Amino acid sequence: MNILYISNEYPPETGYGGIGTYTKHSAEGMASLGHTVHVICRLESGNPSSTTVNGVIVHRVSPGTYPLPPHPLFYPLRTWCYRRVPHSLQRLAWAKEAFAIYTKRLLPAIRFDIIEYPECGGEGYYFSRLRGTIRVARLHTPWEIVRSLDNITESVYDRMALSCIERSTVRRSSAVTSPTRALAKMLESRWRLRNIKIIPNPLPVSMYAVASGNDWIYTGRIEYRKGVHILIKAYASLMKTYSPPRLRLIGVPYGRHPDGSEYSEHISSLITRLQCDQRIEWIRGVPGSSIPEYLRQCAVAVFPSSWENQSYSCLEAMASGLAVVASRAGGYPEMITENENGLLFEPGNAEALAGQLSRLIDGPRLRLELGTRARLTAAGLFDTPVVCRDMETLYRSIKEGMAP
Repeated sequence: MNILYISNEYPPETGYGGIGTYTKHSAEGMASLGHTVHVICRLESGNPSSTTVNGVIVHRVSPGTYPLPPHPLFYPLRTWCYRRVPHSLQRLAWAKEAFAIYTKRLLPAIRFDIIEYPECGGEGYYFSRLRGTIRVARLHTPWEIVRSLDNITESVYDRMALSCIERSTVRRSSAVTSPTRALAKMLESRWRLRNIKIIPNPLPVSMYAVASGNDWIYTGRIEYRKGVHILIKAYASLMKTYSPPRLRLIGVPYGRHPDGSEYSEHISSLITRLQCDQRIEWIRGVPGSSIPEYLRQCAVAVFPSSWENQSYSCLEAMASGLAVVASRAGGYPEMITENENGLLFEPGNAEALAGQLSRLIDGPRLRLELGTRARLTAAGLFDTPVVCRDMETLYRSIKEGMAP
């Protein structure tokens, strides 16, 4: 099959989130199965280019600008749009540029059997309006949910516009997939969707060596919905009774705290106020290729999110054989079976998190058993060849008219 993925993010140049990670692993996995795979992604700097990387043909495209009517009579409209819907315009600008590359450069040369795009930000908005082509919308987490959880301030017009763009993009697609039942169930109700196919996020487990260290770790963006403040409070609580291993926070800061302050400032001051300076190390972002080595040096990984779809950070920790402690929120309970391959706690409850972490301090054997079973789970359910074969089956069934 000829497959085209649309993704603003794509490592390494724009690989700063789960959407980019998913697209890379999926594209390379499908290419390894013998399919011809193209990706249209965003260009950070330089000239637009097309290169082949690990069997995938990658087209990097400049963000572009949304072409509002240029006539002087439309000056008031342009001014209003730039002030009231800047984020929506930014998203549409890149979506339009990606669609232009498809129509002008790719379509004359190749007929794609499948075009897949993320729902977040409506990146497939123009593709979703195609006729006679199979379009698959992949659910990650809509911007309307992310914005609310991370206390991001936007005008009411921007909120309405981008929500409408995301919703209409998905509803016009030929099929919809989600990595978790939690997100599928939420959007079945919110967006009135049906027949969402559950296919996990793929991860090449062989890239991750079995961990042999003692440290604790959190990887992912340092943002409010990820619950990093809960982890710090739980760690400080443990320090009253134990001498816990060193904790590393690896991630770039993002968004605001509900009190209006920058979330990064809140985290820094919390670490200082709770006197954890000497035991918590915050590394503000590393290349994705460095993450496996950091994980190898650890024994426990903690993910205290208030909401998560299917966390790649958690999958990477499981693949490394770490004992994972995560919140009972979103897709985590679908990845982790309590006391089998990890531990869960109620989101937002720092004392409950501290209690689960204390079990790992007191029970080194439990820690090892959880880590061993976590790696087996990752290899059995989420390894790239396993997931991509399921994805291939779905794509073929849609192509043959067997699935909606």
